[in-house]
Amino acid sequence: MNEKSVARLKQIQGPGLHFPGHARDSWLIGRGSDCDLVLADPQISRQHARIDWTNPPTIRDLGSSAGIMVNGQAVEQAELAAGDRLGIGPWCFVLAETSAWDEGRTVVVDARAASVAAPRLELLLDFSSRVNRVSSELEVQRFILETALLGSGFRRAALIDLRTSESTVLASLPDAPGSTDFSRQLIETARSRRLVELRQIPAGDRSASVAALEVSSALAVVEAVDDWGDLLLYLDTRQGEAREQPDTARFCQALLRVGSLALARLHHQQALWDQRERIYSDLHDDLGARLLNQIYRARTPADADEVRAMLQDLRDVVSRPAGQPQPLSELLAAVRSEAAERLENAGVELAWPPSDAIPDVDWNPADAANLSRAIREALSNGLRHAGASRFTVAIDAQAPDLHVRIAHDGDFQAPEDWSPGRGINGLIKRSLVLGGQVEWHVEGDQLITHFHIKLMGSTA
Repeated sequence: MNEKSVARLKQIQGPGLHFPGHARDSWLIGRGSDCDLVLADPQISRQHARIDWTNPPTIRDLGSSAGIMVNGQAVEQAELAAGDRLGIGPWCFVLAETSAWDEGRTVVVDARAASVAAPRLELLLDFSSRVNRVSSELEVQRFILETALLGSGFRRAALIDLRTSESTVLASLPDAPGSTDFSRQLIETARSRRLVELRQIPAGDRSASVAALEVSSALAVVEAVDDWGDLLLYLDTRQGEAREQPDTARFCQALLRVGSLALARLHHQQALWDQRERIYSDLHDDLGARLLNQIYRARTPADADEVRAMLQDLRDVVSRPAGQPQPLSELLAAVRSEAAERLENAGVELAWPPSDAIPDVDWNPADAANLSRAIREALSNGLRHAGASRFTVAIDAQAPDLHVRIAHDGDFQAPEDWSPGRGINGLIKRSLVLGGQVEWHVEGDQLITHFHIKLMGSTA
């Protein structure tokens, strides 16, 4: 047994520790005072794990509740090699060559001088990747707090709105009574200093609330969120709780900066959405009223039908984006009802039997608008260019395909003789967006428009 084996673990993250000062064939690791390597943290079991200094060394989980991690993977037992990273609760170690560290060395990292350790950097990179897929402010706020607690070692965290003097708490962890009681002194100091730690405030200058809350360590970081205002991340631990990890201030600054960018993105998206809704409302109120007036002033049924189609297209543009996903059966029923009313007003016959075999699938608003407008355009083409007197519509929905077949009579050219214009090109583009295609062919005295698209639209 090499005597230097006692120094094989190098600490790279977590509160300072004292490693065993004499050679042993194995280490018992845990919270209990009888352990060789004592990790004083509530999430650590009394007898958490054991390392056997064999060749190669082996680590075993002794049935702990928090588990152990080797190179980012949870394991029950694993052989260790130089360079492997071992995670136990808030601590992270790397297995170093036996000559790299002296026996009994205490590893303490200065938070002001140390850089972000590799495991914490990985945590920050993972946060940066995942936070941009979050779609609500509350989710982003909780994600910031969860990551801050995980990477700092503090026991409670809060995000606070500094736009008013009241310092409103937006979100906090843990969700428990008293979890929103924080050091007001630290919060107010951070308003001007942007970053403050409790240890920077002399003991004699600390407020009564710090003593009353038994705050032993605390940190407050402020970051501007675009044009929204200042956001503060507050973290603390109380008497009897494990202290924070080294370099917490720098980590939390980086974390809040990335989180603030994610919140600014959501604010920008909401502003664009609000602006679009105002434009939609204006279109509906102004242009919609004019189109409705044109229906009553139309000289022929054909003119009135064309204006009705335009009005319905406008309603789709205005209402669909703000709507919720719509079951395909309801969507087709609405399109069928609209077509029946429209063709009846034009004196044209429609045969569109209802279908009971439509699968129960939801279509998003954009796809629903594309399908309804495609069917409406196909009907308009038959009325406008062929003078159709009868339409027949058939729906066949069998996963993964949706077939919409529209047939009409009238005076039409064969598809191979067409010079495609805006209407035909529009149908082709809508079909592509819906993950399929549109085809035309002649059967007897009928022109067939056949949409072959995905059953669940472009999201399938």
